Amino acid sequence: MNEQLIVMSPRATNRFFQVLGEVKGGHFSVVGLWRDGTVVGSFTESTSGETFVATYSHDSGIRKLASRASYATSVMPDGRVCGHLGFGDEAFLFSPVDGFQYLTTPPQAERASAHACGQAGLIGGTAEARAGDQAVLWSSGKPMMLEGGPASILAMSREGDLAGQLADGSAFRIKASQVGQPAPSFASLNGAYRRPVAIQSGMGILLASRYASGSQEIGWWSPSGDYQVLPQLGERAQPIGADLEGNVLAFGTDATGQLRHYLIQTDGTVVILSGELIESDGVTVATMTAISEDGTIAGLGLKDGQEFVVTLRMANQSRAVVEMPT
Repeated sequence: MNEQLIVMSPRATNRFFQVLGEVKGGHFSVVGLWRDGTVVGSFTESTSGETFVATYSHDSGIRKLASRASYATSVMPDGRVCGHLGFGDEAFLFSPVDGFQYLTTPPQAERASAHACGQAGLIGGTAEARAGDQAVLWSSGKPMMLEGGPASILAMSREGDLAGQLADGSAFRIKASQVGQPAPSFASLNGAYRRPVAIQSGMGILLASRYASGSQEIGWWSPSGDYQVLPQLGERAQPIGADLEGNVLAFGTDATGQLRHYLIQTDGTVVILSGELIESDGVTVATMTAISEDGTIAGLGLKDGQEFVVTLRMANQSRAVVEMPT
């Protein structure tokens, strides 16, 4: 671990863990949260071995959203979920109003997967063709391939900002309103393999970067074009997401080589999440893999080898978990 890091426990930041309940009948991978406190992810059944997009709540436990094998990749607070069927064969969008919808694969592509949903009516992803991967934007369900180099759309804001990767692995960004116009202009950031993870309007685009030397880092690509590296644990540093204030959920290895999930606060403080014992339930926090706009974090804990869904909230949010309708 970097000796210059200021490291503290969640309780020192007035955040507290809460156990929502036990995962029964399989393994649950947490991807995101809805505004009502429902946790969303992918559930792998222990009996069939198949994986389905599913939700977890305190009252209902696991509830499958799809009848076919599927994986969630992006979750919005309003209840939208996007992802892909099988191993990226076909993209989908789930919404509370319209339910589960299949997204049309572009005619020139063989397969497609959705990676980002943000502005209403827009879904971003990747279309796989014989010539290589190409970024695709679905608008009201209709696919449009991005010409000029983009290989994938990986992040999207509610304001219509798009970010993804070019064919050479560098990051790009563009306004959704510019897609489809003659000779659209892509801003790019090269010098490393850069994967956009999230877009926060005030901070910019959250990037995972890997250099030719093998080193990895987490940073913000600001709206002005500047790039700011964030404090992080040692190797394998990877961002997961960020809240509206710019606090970043990430994971990396510490000085002993152990994988840790942690929160990088806007003041540079690193809050270690993995390994915390929730004393009231005897559950040890294992992985924290989702962060919502309001800063709520969700993941898994373990007790006697059994999985439990856990959340981490500010102290004044803790009651909302149990009282929130599902």
